[in-house]
Amino acid sequence: DRAFVLALGDSIIGLNAQSDVLERMQRCFVDRRAAAVIAFEKVLPDQVSQYGIAKPKSDEDLFEIEAILEKPSVSEAPSHLAVAARYIFRPTIFQAIQSTAPDKTGEIQLTEAIGRLIQNGEKVYGLRLRDTEQRYDIGNFQSYFRAFVEFALADEKLGASLRAYLETRLDAPMSLWTLFRSTTAFSSTVRTKNCSFLSFTKRFFVWPPGIAS
Repeated sequence: DRAFVLALGDSIIGLNAQSDVLERMQRCFVDRRAAAVIAFEKVLPDQVSQYGIAKPKSDEDLFEIEAILEKPSVSEAPSHLAVAARYIFRPTIFQAIQSTAPDKTGEIQLTEAIGRLIQNGEKVYGLRLRDTEQRYDIGNFQSYFRAFVEFALADEKLGASLRAYLETRLDAPMSLWTLFRSTTAFSSTVRTKNCSFLSFTKRFFVWPPGIAS
């Protein structure tokens, strides 16, 4: 019967715990007697289809939510404010979840349950992350590796030595094979009987060497 925090494990907010977003959310939750308080971050227009997006009632950093949409299209999105993986709820969210129908994939979306709270007349608030409160997505390998490196470089004891090591690796000569694999300008490979022409924008590599292009 008590209020609780939901913190999704695929996101870290603030470098090395440099964020008080949950403390600010808690103050709002108590002062406004809210049914829920949710953290939000501004995302690019082409990213709105990946998140729950708020329709705020004001442009303030702390705002009441008029509606919330699950992964809308760019044209449907009421704002660029995306849910940032931190929530505070009253137990009424469980009744809202129970009364929410599964979507076309068979899942019950938390965003839809939050929308039901709003429809029932309960107060739901959003709190924007500050500019210094970056959200680190660790839900896939690429973003996890980037977050790991950034946190490691910021470490007081080991950051400097890791930076020096990375600089030596980044300064190492790049092999032709590495260049071939990493280039984004590669467009096509045209094969003949004796050689392969690797076609790049304004660049041509010929293998084996010595064959004129």
